[in-house]
Amino acid sequence: MEYWRYIKKLSVLLSLPLLIQYVSGCFIICNTILQITILGERDSRTIIGLCGYSGIVFAQMSFYHWLGNEVIFKSNKIIESCFLSKWYKLDLKSQKHVLILMERAKKPLSITLYNLVFVSLESLGVVARWAYSLFALIKARYN
Repeated sequence: MEYWRYIKKLSVLLSLPLLIQYVSGCFIICNTILQITILGERDSRTIIGLCGYSGIVFAQMSFYHWLGNEVIFKSNKIIESCFLSKWYKLDLKSQKHVLILMERAKKPLSITLYNLVFVSLESLGVVARWAYSLFALIKARYN
C-alpha cells in the first residue's frame, strides 16, 4: 500500500512547479500566437521559430500530463489485475488483503495540483483552451 503514499508525496512535490508551468505555458503560447497574428511578422524564419517555441513549450507541458494520465490508467487496472489473478487459491488472510486492495483501488490514483486539478491529458486540453481564450480576448481588444 506504499504507492498511495508515494503518489501523494509526488503530488505535493509537483504542485507548485506544475502551477507555474500551467500559468506560464498559457501565457507563452498565447504570446507567441499573438506575435504571429497581431504584430504581423512576415519573416518566415521568425514565424517558424515562434511556432517551434510554442510547440516545445506545449510538448514540455504534455510530458507531465502524460505521466499523470498513465498513473490514472494503470491504477484503474489494479482491480482487474487482482480479479484475474488466482486469488481464490490463496489462504484466507491473503484473500482478505486482495479484497482490501481491490476496495482501495476503486478510487483511482492520480497526481493532483493542490488537490484541485487532476494532472491528465484532459487538463492539458484545459490549458490549451485557456491559452486560446486569452488569445481571443487580447486579439479582440486590439481589433
